[in-house]
Amino acid sequence: MKINMALTKPRQWAGCGKVEMAGWKMFRCFKSLLVVVVVAVGAWATDWANCGAESSPCVITTAAELRELASRVNGTDNFSQGKYFELGTNIDLGGSSNPWTPIGGYQSGYYYFQGIFDGKGHVVSGIYINSNNDNQGLFGYVSGSTIKNLGIAVNIKGRSVVGGLVGFSGGGTIINSYAMGNVEGTGDYVGGLVGSCGGGNTTTIINSYATGNVVGINQVGGLVGALQGRIVINSYATGKVVGTSHVGGLVGAQQGNIINSYATGNVVGTSQVGGLVGSSSGSIIGYSYYDSQTSGQTDTDKGEPKSTEYMQSPEFVNILRSGAIASTKWIGKDIYNNTWIHTLGNYPTLGNTIVDIGSIFAGGDGTDGNPYIIKTKEQLKNVSFLANHEISFSNKYLKLGNNIILNDTTHWRDWDENSTGLNEWVAIGTGPTLPFSGTFDGDGHVISGVYINNSNNSSQGLFGYNSGTIKNLGVVASYIK
Repeated sequence: MKINMALTKPRQWAGCGKVEMAGWKMFRCFKSLLVVVVVAVGAWATDWANCGAESSPCVITTAAELRELASRVNGTDNFSQGKYFELGTNIDLGGSSNPWTPIGGYQSGYYYFQGIFDGKGHVVSGIYINSNNDNQGLFGYVSGSTIKNLGIAVNIKGRSVVGGLVGFSGGGTIINSYAMGNVEGTGDYVGGLVGSCGGGNTTTIINSYATGNVVGINQVGGLVGALQGRIVINSYATGKVVGTSHVGGLVGAQQGNIINSYATGNVVGTSQVGGLVGSSSGSIIGYSYYDSQTSGQTDTDKGEPKSTEYMQSPEFVNILRSGAIASTKWIGKDIYNNTWIHTLGNYPTLGNTIVDIGSIFAGGDGTDGNPYIIKTKEQLKNVSFLANHEISFSNKYLKLGNNIILNDTTHWRDWDENSTGLNEWVAIGTGPTLPFSGTFDGDGHVISGVYINNSNNSSQGLFGYNSGTIKNLGVVASYIK
C-alpha cells in the first residue's frame, strides 16, 4: 500500500512569530498573547456604570472592588440606592496591613449605603479598623438597605456607633448574617453585629449572630448596642460584653422587640446590666433566654435565665424551633426563620434551612392522612406553645404515638396547691382569641401527670379552650385547679 502525503512549507507570519503548518497554528508571539490575556481579565472587572439591576447585580470578587464600592458610596450619596450587589467569592481585606474604610459614613456629610448586598454565603475576612471616628463597621451607615447571607471576620476599634457588620442602621433588613471577632468602642452604642438601630424606618435583624467580645461605655450589647423601635428575631450572641451602663449579653439598651433569641456571654457593667438585655423600655421580650451561669447575671424581667446544661440540651433546641415557628408573625413577607441545630455539648446554632413545623414533632405533615405524631412531653408542649402564640392548628391533624407522662405520678393523690417540684402545665389554648382549632386524636393513649395550679385564670385543663376536635384520649392521675 502506498500513501502520498503533501507537506506544505512552514510559513512565518511577520512580526508575530506565528507558525502555520498543515492547517495547525502555533503561537510564539508571547507579547501579543499577554496583551490578549490582560484585555480578557480586564473585561471581567465590575462594570460599575452598567451593573446594579436585580437581574444584573454588581458582582464583587476582589478586595479592590469592595474598596471601590466603599469609595463610590462615600463619594455619592445616592450611588447605591436601589442597586443590587453580590459577592462572587470570599474576600480577605488584609487585616492591619490594610485598614478598612467603612461603606457609608461621615465624609464631610453623611453618605448611606441604600442598596441590597447579598453575600451569597461568602465571608469577608481581615476587616481591620483602628479609628477615632464614629460609625465604624464593614458598613458604617446604612439606610433602607438589605444585607443578607454574609459572614465577616473583624478586629474593629472606633469611637461611638461601632458594630462588626454595621455601625448605624437607619432602617432595613439584616438577615442570615454573622460577625466573628472583637469590636471595641471608646464611646457609646457598640455591638457585636450592629452598633445602633434607629431612624424613622424599621430595622429587622433575623437569623443572625455575633461571637466576638464587645467593649464600650454605654449601650453595649453582644449583638446590638442600642435597639430603638426595631426588632431582633431568631438570633444570638456568645461573646463577653463589657461596659459601664446599659450593658446586655444580646442588646445593651432595648426600645424594640426581641423574639426567640439568646445570649451566653459574660456581662460586666456597673448599672442597667442584664444577661440578655441591659435596659428595656416599653418593648416586648418574647421567648428569649440567657445563660445565668456564664453571664454572671440573674435578672428575670428582661429575658429568661437558664442553666448552661439546659441551654445545651435537645429540649432547648426544641423550644427555639417552636419559637421560630411562632414568631413568623413578626417578620415580613418572603422572609422566613431558619431552624436550629443541636450538637452535643454545645449551644444551639442556626441552620441553613427554613424551620418547618413538622420538625418539632415525631413525624407527619399535619394532613388527615399523615397527621403530626406526638410521642414525647416536649412535643406535647410544642402544641401548647404554638396554640398560645396564635398557631391554632386550624385544619391540621395531630395524633398521639405514645402514652405521655408530664410528671412522676407516684404520689399524685397528695398533690395540692402547695406541691413543689412539679412541672406546671400550660393549657393548650387559653381563650377565644387563642384557641386550639385542629383535630387531636389520642389514638387510645393516655396523658398523665397534668399539674395546674392557676386559680386566677379560667379555661384550665389539658386543653384550655378548644374549638376543634379531641377524640380517643384519656387524662389520668392529674391535679387541675
